[in-house]
Amino acid sequence: MHGHVVGSPPAEERLLDPWRIPVHASVGGPEIKTWAELDSGASHMLVSKMLVRQLKPCIEAKQGSIHLAMKSMSVKCVGQFDLVLRMTQHRITVKADILPGECGSPILVGHDVLARH
Repeated sequence: MHGHVVGSPPAEERLLDPWRIPVHASVGGPEIKTWAELDSGASHMLVSKMLVRQLKPCIEAKQGSIHLAMKSMSVKCVGQFDLVLRMTQHRITVKADILPGECGSPILVGHDVLARH
């Protein structure tokens, strides 16, 4: 799957959205080229179900809710896993929560990551 772009937005949308960045995501296997969006309203790093299905991570149970920017919405947490993100020369490993539904970007970078990196 290396080189496959998951959730690639149209070229005109990429030009208009400076908060969306290209990343390579993995869980110890092959990297998947995809998009991450900086979401200052999200409490945690979130990954769409579609990307989770492709990464096939070892999922840990997690209870609680995830706070989203959209209309101060909260959703139930489905689980979490260790996600490796690579952006140019930077590589970070983070705990990522699984978003129960789909969203505009395959990865939403929330406060937990923004505060540390």
